[in-house]
Amino acid sequence: MTRSKQPSAQTIEQLQQRFHEFEHEKTRVETNRENAKRRLQLLKSEALEKYGTGDLKALEDQLQQLKIENEEKRVNYQKELDLIEQRLAEIEEKFADIHVENDSP
Repeated sequence: MTRSKQPSAQTIEQLQQRFHEFEHEKTRVETNRENAKRRLQLLKSEALEKYGTGDLKALEDQLQQLKIENEEKRVNYQKELDLIEQRLAEIEEKFADIHVENDSP
């Protein structure tokens, strides 16, 4: 027959020590929670000042819109550079034609 393992009996001093450790941990956790709350409020205030809102969903929407706008700007910039490159090639070709005509007897 097997017996379920029973925790060994602890002295009152051991129990008080455990309680003290739990109290210490509780204080640490509460302090961390309060620090996190303050940090969150600070970040919300900064977001409100910089972006007009402290709402996470609204900030995510703004970020997505900025990404879309940046991609549009990048595409337009690339098109402009491609056009400049094309025009330069045309000019070089015309210059080469003029140079060949001038060299002919």
